[in-house]
Amino acid sequence: MKKIKLLFIGYIASIFIFSNELFAATSGKESSDLWAEQSNILLSFFSADNFIKLVTALLVIILTFFFSKLLSSKIVHYIEKNTTEESSREELTWVISRTVNVTVLIIWFSITLGILGIDMGIFMGWIWFGIGFTLKTFLTNFTAGIMMVTQGFYHNGDVIEVDGQMGKIRKVNALFTAVEQFNGVVFYIPNITFIEERVTNYHTNDKRRTDVEILIDYNADVHKAKQTVMMVMDQFPGILKAPGSDVIIDKLWDNGILLIARYWIPVSDNYITTKSNITETFNLALKKQGIDIAYPHLTVTHTNFEKTSS
Repeated sequence: MKKIKLLFIGYIASIFIFSNELFAATSGKESSDLWAEQSNILLSFFSADNFIKLVTALLVIILTFFFSKLLSSKIVHYIEKNTTEESSREELTWVISRTVNVTVLIIWFSITLGILGIDMGIFMGWIWFGIGFTLKTFLTNFTAGIMMVTQGFYHNGDVIEVDGQMGKIRKVNALFTAVEQFNGVVFYIPNITFIEERVTNYHTNDKRRTDVEILIDYNADVHKAKQTVMMVMDQFPGILKAPGSDVIIDKLWDNGILLIARYWIPVSDNYITTKSNITETFNLALKKQGIDIAYPHLTVTHTNFEKTSS
């Protein structure tokens, strides 16, 4: 497939050269001399000089292709030898290979145009014009992807939250980052979002705090409820002893007293599973102690008024 692409590029370049020469030679000619002039230009296009240029350009393409592959493999081998973290090694390999390929492509394009005798000034002007307007989004996302990897802020496997959506980074690509939600849905975020927007990375630290809200009835013993919740957190497997857990009274709602149980777990643990299990344990322990969980309800008081006669 790559060989076909290279041949196609060479074919397009040859057609472009031929069409330019044909247009320059036939503009302003009489119709009677047009066919003869076109025939001469067609023969001159396949002359020995042009043939040597095309062969030389093709050799440059082949040598550049193998040179980029060799250079990329050497750099990748060096990274794999000197990097211990698997995720960092994979990301650095991606950045280096993409950067080398793009750099070699630009060098090859410049050399090929020079060999074919095409004015570099005109082409470079159009190239920068296209980069500035057409490729703005591509370049910003590509550069952001390189910054994400080289700065070490994000790695494959990190749990992040962006724009209200939480998930795990699966792969940092050239333009987008694949993030898998906990329900299995994969969505893609432009790399520039990680630079310009607020993104929460839960793997920056090795531990994270989790809050569980518990609404108890106003008739319940608050002190006993807090002791029960603390006992559950002290005995629950996976909860860190330092920083310590605690229970606070957060708000007095219309139908109950809101307690918040706060505990710390390692980032490597399953956050959702741990929270679900400990919430269930809270409920069972509070019921066992006779502490009711509050729920929305309405109390209606009916008063009988005796009729009095005047």
